[in-house]
Amino acid sequence: MQQPLTGATAVVTIVDERRWDCARTIKFDLAEGEILEAEDTNHRPQLIASRLHLAVFLWILMWMAASGGSVLRRLLTATDVEMLHSRVACYYILVIAWQWTLLAYVWWGLRKTGTSLRTLIGGRWASPWDIAKDVGIGLAFWLLFWVGWIAFALISGLRPETRAEVQALMPATWLGLTLWILVSLSAGFCEEIVFRGYLQKQLLGMTGNVSLAVVGQGLLFGIVHIYQGLTGAIIISVMGILFGMLAAWRKSLRPGIVAHAWQDGFTGFVAFLVRLAHRL
Repeated sequence: MQQPLTGATAVVTIVDERRWDCARTIKFDLAEGEILEAEDTNHRPQLIASRLHLAVFLWILMWMAASGGSVLRRLLTATDVEMLHSRVACYYILVIAWQWTLLAYVWWGLRKTGTSLRTLIGGRWASPWDIAKDVGIGLAFWLLFWVGWIAFALISGLRPETRAEVQALMPATWLGLTLWILVSLSAGFCEEIVFRGYLQKQLLGMTGNVSLAVVGQGLLFGIVHIYQGLTGAIIISVMGILFGMLAAWRKSLRPGIVAHAWQDGFTGFVAFLVRLAHRL
């Protein structure tokens, strides 16, 4: 005959992931099936860097948004095609340098709280299956986004603005394409860590609300890209919000890094092929 459990207890913590500061810890008596005690606990996430660090970071973003358009307009002052291509190549190199500088600033802020970049990314791959899964999720996410966007554009009649500055940025030479791919890889890695990693977790620590953090970082991501026009910034904001949702769902930045790098690289490669076809 089976003897009843005596003195066996279990502790369960229930957390509302929409509001991390709402949680309850319950202690059960397994033998009697009764609740022994229940206690409300605070599971609100902490900031991963100081508030001053975040304030400076936000100031940098506003400066980027205000100055981005004027920098690009200078590209169009080139007197010939060769000069334009040279300026665009130099611009790509500066963009890569700036992305890693911003990432270095984030890393410096994380050190103050003992948070590592590996933790921010969501750990590292443990097996080839992990790699394949994250790549597959990232590419599927990218494909679903564009299927949805194309369907929305066809129904609504909304079309992105085609600014001369943005068109001038697209690669037109083999050197330009090579540098563009490097820019895309750099953007996928750095921007996902900076926006979906650092900024989203900072906003989560301040608000305790995942939805506000995801939307907030997405809107700021779009504002930084305002040089692409209002419609372009809105599209990028929506994409940033979706990347944030992906990061919150997977608790990892890796699928977003894959999707982001592929998105940027694919866009530049298609633009290069179009220009190449026009020259033939």
